[in-house]
Amino acid sequence: MTKTSSNSQRVRRSIARFRKLTLVSVAVIMVINFIMLQRITSVLDHGSATKINDSGRMRMLSQRIRSTAFEINTAVNDGHWDRLEELHTDLTESTNALSRSYNALFGTRAPSEFFPNATTREIDQVSSIVVPYERLIRAAHDLNELTLSSIRRAPYINSNTKSRITANMDEVREAQSLFLPRMDTIVSLFEQRSWMEINESTKQARIGLLVLAFLLGAMVLFIIEPTILIVRRQLRELDLATRRERKAASVRWRLLTNMGHEFRTPMNAILGFAELLEDKSLTPPERERLSGSIHESARQLESLIETMLDMSAIESGQLRVTPTPALPSDVLMPCIDRAQTDAIASGLELRTRIDESCNTQIVTEPRRLSQILDKLIDNAIKFTQQGHIEIRARVRQHNLDDELIVEIEDTGIGINPDQIEHIFDAFHQAQDNLTREFGGSGLGLSFAQDLAHTLNGRIEVSSTPGKGSTFTVRLSSPRIPSNTSTQPAPAPESAPTPDTLASARILVVDDSKDNRVLLQHFLKRTGARTDFAYDGQQAIEQVNAAQRENEPYHIILMDMQMPVLDGYNATKQLRESGFTAPIIAITAHALDGDREHCLEAGCDEYLTKPVSRSALLSTCASFISERNKSSETRAAA
Repeated sequence: MTKTSSNSQRVRRSIARFRKLTLVSVAVIMVINFIMLQRITSVLDHGSATKINDSGRMRMLSQRIRSTAFEINTAVNDGHWDRLEELHTDLTESTNALSRSYNALFGTRAPSEFFPNATTREIDQVSSIVVPYERLIRAAHDLNELTLSSIRRAPYINSNTKSRITANMDEVREAQSLFLPRMDTIVSLFEQRSWMEINESTKQARIGLLVLAFLLGAMVLFIIEPTILIVRRQLRELDLATRRERKAASVRWRLLTNMGHEFRTPMNAILGFAELLEDKSLTPPERERLSGSIHESARQLESLIETMLDMSAIESGQLRVTPTPALPSDVLMPCIDRAQTDAIASGLELRTRIDESCNTQIVTEPRRLSQILDKLIDNAIKFTQQGHIEIRARVRQHNLDDELIVEIEDTGIGINPDQIEHIFDAFHQAQDNLTREFGGSGLGLSFAQDLAHTLNGRIEVSSTPGKGSTFTVRLSSPRIPSNTSTQPAPAPESAPTPDTLASARILVVDDSKDNRVLLQHFLKRTGARTDFAYDGQQAIEQVNAAQRENEPYHIILMDMQMPVLDGYNATKQLRESGFTAPIIAITAHALDGDREHCLEAGCDEYLTKPVSRSALLSTCASFISERNKSSETRAAA
C-alpha cells in the first residue's frame, strides 16, 4: 500500500511538471515568433532603406556633377587654370560613383523585372530614368574629356573649346533636370513598394501567429488536456484499486482469523475424541458417542469446505445450476426438520406456516434452494437467544411467472440500520465482537445472497435492534403450464445389498495410504477381493495382468489426482485398450464441472471425498447387480 501511495504521488507530481512545461513552452514559442516577426520586418525595412539610400545617393551625385560642370565652365572662362585638375578629379569620381550606384540599383534587369508583378505605370516610371541617366553620363564624360584637354593646353584655350565646354555644361544641366524628378519618382515608388512588402509580411506573420496559436490551442485541447484527463482517470482507478487492496487485505485477515477458528474448532474435537478412543477403559456406549461426535465435527468441516468451494465457483462465474420442476414444500420440510433439533437445543420455539400454494411446482434447483434456507435458518438460530423462529412460505402467482416467498423471522438481537447494507458482504458481521460471541465464519449471508442471485432471486432484510430480524427470500420461476401432465414415478426397485459384492474383484487406485486403508475397511465385510494400486500406471499394469490371468476386475475405484499417471489419463487408456468394467471416480474435486470431466474421461460414476461407506457400497452393488442381470439375460438367450 505504501508503494501504491508513492506511485500515486509521483504521477501527480509528473502531471504538475507536465502542465508547467506546457505553459512555458507555449510562452517561449510566442516570444520566439514575436522576435522572428520583428527580425523579418527589420530585414525588409533594411532592404528597402538600402534602395532608398542608393536612390538618394544618385540624386546627390547628379547634383554634384551639375555643380562641378558649372565650376569647370567658370574656371575656363575666368582663366583659373589651377582649379581645373581638382575639378576634373571631382567630376571623374562623381561620374564613376553615379555609374556604380545605378548598376547596383538597377543592374542589367529589364524594367518589367525590377518589381514582382509590376504594373504598367511602374514599368514606365522605371524605364523613364534610363534616357536621362545615359544622357547625363554621356555629357559628363564629354565634359571630362574637354576638361582634361584644357588642362593640357592651358592657358592656350581657344573660344571654340570654351563654347564646347559651355554647351556640355548646359547638356549636363538639362540631363540632370530631367534625371532628378524621375529619380524622385522612383524613390517614392521604392517607398510604396517597401511599405507594401512590409505590410504583406506583417499580415502573413500575424496569420502565422494565429495559426500557431490555433495549433497550440488544439494541442492543449485535444492532446494535452485529454492526456491529463486520462491520467486523472488512471489516478482515480489507482485510488480505487488501493482502496480495494486495503479492503481485500482486511478480508484476507478476516478470512485467516475466522476460517482458522472455524476449521480448528471441529478439528480440535476430531483430534481430541480420536485420542480418547484410544482409551481401552471406555465402554461401548461411550465409544459410540465419541464416534458420533467425530462424525458430526467432520460433517461441519465438510460443509464449510463445500461453502468455500461454492463461493469460489460463484466468484469465478463457474457455478452451474440446473433448474428443474420441484415442490417448495419438499425442499422446505427437510430444512425445517434439520433446524428443529438445533432450535430445541438452543431453547427456541420453531414455528412454521407453509401455505398450500407451496404444493405447486416451481422451476428451481432444490439443492441450492435448500442451501439458502439452511444458511438463513442457521443464522436466525445463532443470533436468537430466546423467543422463537418463525418460517413462512407461499407461492405468489403473477401474469407470466411465479414467485416463491420464504420469510424467516426471529426475535434475536436485530441489526442496526447503518449495518444492514453490509451484512451480505463476505466475512462481515454487524459488530466485531459478534464473531467471538456467536461464532461463525461470516460467509453464510454472503453465500446465501450469491446463490439467490444465481437462482434469479434476491434476499431482503428488515430488522429492529433488540427485537429481531426478518429475512425474505424471493425467487422468480417461469410459469409451468397447467396442462402439463406429470408422469407417475416408477416404483423403486429393491436396492442391491452389499452381499452382492461377495464374489467381486475390486481394484482400489489411490496414492494416499490412509484412503486405501479406509476403502479396504469399507469393503472388508462384503467378501469382495480387494487389490491396490498406487498410481494410474500401476493400475493399468495390474488390469492387464488380471486379464492375462483370466481373473478380470469387476470394478475399479479410481482416484483422479495421482503422481506418475493421473486418473483421467489412466481411465482413457483403459477404455482405449478395451476395458469395459465399471470405473468409479472417487475424488476430492467437487466443483461444478468436475463430474462431467470424470465422465468424459470414461468413468461410469462419480463420488466425492469424503465418501460415505453406505454410498460407496450401494454404488458398487448396483453395478455388480446390473452386471449379474445382464449375464443372466445373455445366458437365457
